[in-house]
Amino acid sequence: MTPQKQNVVQSKKSLFKEEKMRIAKRSKHWIFLLTVVSVLGVFGMVCGAGASNNFPGIYQSYFGTTPSCTLCHSGGSALNSTGTIFFNAGGNTLAGWAAIKPADPKPPTVAITTPTSSPTYTASSSSLSIGGTASDNFTGPFGVTQVTWSNSLGGAGTCSGTTSWSASGIALSSGQNVITVTARDEAGNTGTGTLTVTYTPVPVLTTINVTPPSVSITQGSTQPFSAQALDQNNNPMSATFTWSSSDATVATINSSSGLATGVAAGGPVTIRAASGTVSGTASLTVTMAPAEETTDLSIWVGKWFKVKIQNRGYYNEKENRLSNDRQSLSAYLKITAWDPDNKVLQATILGKGEDGEGKWSEPISLHYISGTNLNFLCWSQLTLASNANYGFTARIRGIMRRGDSVRGIFTSVGGYHVETTEDDEDEDDDGEELSSKQPSAGWLKITGKLIAEERVPADIKE
Repeated sequence: MTPQKQNVVQSKKSLFKEEKMRIAKRSKHWIFLLTVVSVLGVFGMVCGAGASNNFPGIYQSYFGTTPSCTLCHSGGSALNSTGTIFFNAGGNTLAGWAAIKPADPKPPTVAITTPTSSPTYTASSSSLSIGGTASDNFTGPFGVTQVTWSNSLGGAGTCSGTTSWSASGIALSSGQNVITVTARDEAGNTGTGTLTVTYTPVPVLTTINVTPPSVSITQGSTQPFSAQALDQNNNPMSATFTWSSSDATVATINSSSGLATGVAAGGPVTIRAASGTVSGTASLTVTMAPAEETTDLSIWVGKWFKVKIQNRGYYNEKENRLSNDRQSLSAYLKITAWDPDNKVLQATILGKGEDGEGKWSEPISLHYISGTNLNFLCWSQLTLASNANYGFTARIRGIMRRGDSVRGIFTSVGGYHVETTEDDEDEDDDGEELSSKQPSAGWLKITGKLIAEERVPADIKE
C-alpha cells in the first residue's frame, strides 16, 4: 500500500471514529437504535422531537433534528422504505424520532358479542345485526386495520370500526348461516370468529288453492269445495277459511264447510276461500236440473200384443232327467188398466185351445221395476187353475209418434214354469192302470209385438 493510500485510510478511520464519538455524545440510545434496526430492519413511524410514545410496545430512538411527526402530529412526510431519510413539512432531512416496529407473526383475535356471545344463535328475522371486538398485540396503525364478515349461505361485507366493530342488514337464508368475522392487522395477519345462526322463516300465508278449480252442477244439487294454504316457500300450512259466493241467487255456499248448493241455473259464479287478506277462487256453474219423469204407463192401456209363449226343458222327477220337450203357444196380451199407486199394469192373456176350438183367458199383473214410460222392465207371476205356476221378467219398449205408441215389443228376459203332469202308464199287480202325478219344471219365454186392435181376431176380442 502506498503512503498516499495509507493516509486516505487513516483519514477515513479518523473521521469515522470522530463521527461515532459525536453520535455517542448526542444520544446514549444511538447504539441501541442501530442494534435494533440491524436486527429488525423495519421502521414504523416518525415522531417530532419531544413527542410522547403514543404506541406502547414500539421502540423509539432520537437521532436527528425535530420535524413534525406524520403519524402523531400534523404535517411532515411518511417514512421511506429504508427508514434512513425523513422529510418534514419544511423539507429538512435527517429528521429525528423514529419508531421501530418489530416483526409481527401473531394474528388478531376476534370476539362476537352481539346478538350473542355464544357460538350459536336462533334468529327470528331474515336480517341480522352483529357486533364485537378485535384486538392485536400491536395497537394504533400497526394493530387491527380492517374487519369484514361473510355468510356461508351467501353475502359478505366490511364492518364499521376495527377494535370495536359492527355490521347490520346481513341477509339470512333458511337453515344454518355460518357468519365468519375476519380481522386483519397492519402486517397482513388475519384472525376469525364465527357465529352459527339458524334461521327458520315464520310461515307467511301467500297462496290459497281451491279445489275443484271449475265445476258444473245441476240446480238443487251440492258440490263440496276444499282449499289449501301455502306459505312464501310454497309449503303447505294451516289456515282457517271463510267461504263466499259471488252470486247467492245462483249458488250459495256454507261459509265454514265450503259446501255449495245450486240455487238456479246461471253462472259461472266465483267461489272464494279467504283467510285474512289472502284468498283463492274457483268457478261454479249451475245448470237446469232435468225434469223428473213421472212414471205413467197409462199410454199402454188398450194396447194389444200378439205373443208366443214357449215352455222348454222339462225336468221329470220320476225319470230324474231334463227333457228337451218344447211346448209353444200363440196368444194375445191386452193391457187393460194402469194402477199408478202400485205402479202395476193390469193385463189379460187370451188364446184358443190346441185344436183351435174354445177360448181361454188369464189375468196377469205387470209390476213396474224401472225405466221410462216407453222403455221399462216389469215382472209378473201367476197361477193357473191347473196349479201351473208361471213367472217372468219382461221388457216392454215402444216408439211414440204423434202422441201414440205405434210400435212396440214385449220380450221376457227370464222366466220359469212349474206344473204337475199325470203319468198313467203305470199298472198295479192286477194290471190296472195307476194315476201318477209327476212335478215338472222348465224355462219360460214370451215374445211379442204390438199390433193394431183391428188385427186381433174378433172371437178373441169378444
